[in-house]
Amino acid sequence: MATPNDLFALQKTDTALFTLRAKLHEIQRDLQEPDDLVSTKAVIQKLTEALATTGAKVKDSELQVGTLQDKLNRSTEHLYSGKIKNPKELEDLESEVKSLTGRVETVELELMEHIETQENLKSDLETNQIMLQELEEDWDGKSSELRTEQQRVALEMKQIIEKRKPQADKIDASILANYVKLLKSKSGVGISKLSGSQCEGCKISMDGGTVRQVNSNKWVNCPNCGRYLIRG
Repeated sequence: MATPNDLFALQKTDTALFTLRAKLHEIQRDLQEPDDLVSTKAVIQKLTEALATTGAKVKDSELQVGTLQDKLNRSTEHLYSGKIKNPKELEDLESEVKSLTGRVETVELELMEHIETQENLKSDLETNQIMLQELEEDWDGKSSELRTEQQRVALEMKQIIEKRKPQADKIDASILANYVKLLKSKSGVGISKLSGSQCEGCKISMDGGTVRQVNSNKWVNCPNCGRYLIRG
């Protein structure tokens, strides 16, 4: 027949299991990519998108400059060809050349601004890519260690669970069920030592009758916290 000592042995096993389970949860949390790695990836994504947008603007401006410059060259050549005799036509062409020259200068300025932005984005992207490589190398090492530890903890948990079954099978079903409820309601402690006449779980002193029963290794619950008691 099982005694409180058997339940106390089960409590030790459960405590070890709880500790390992908490450790496993901690490892699983730590296996999530660190914030600096996540944020650097996000920055690179934004820079890549911005660089693509700016690259499209550069090409568009280059095309505009080429188109306008061709038109300006043709108008200028026509203006100074000597073929235009009509003063009004000549005046209109001069005005067109002036307008085209202004538009070319404007678009060229925009092109220069886009190119400058493009170069700055390339520089920022390169800096962040170097940073990302360093972060990933560091994270690869750490995550490898964490996964190794995760496997070790999982194996230890498996071994403890296998050890727990025969321990739990010894305990009367009603006592075991009550003990499991106590684990949930009493911070994972279902059986407590009696130190002198005091329950170590709730720090309340027991009367003489309760103390004698505990000393006799009988099944006794603390009248205050409800935990099973065992002589400490």
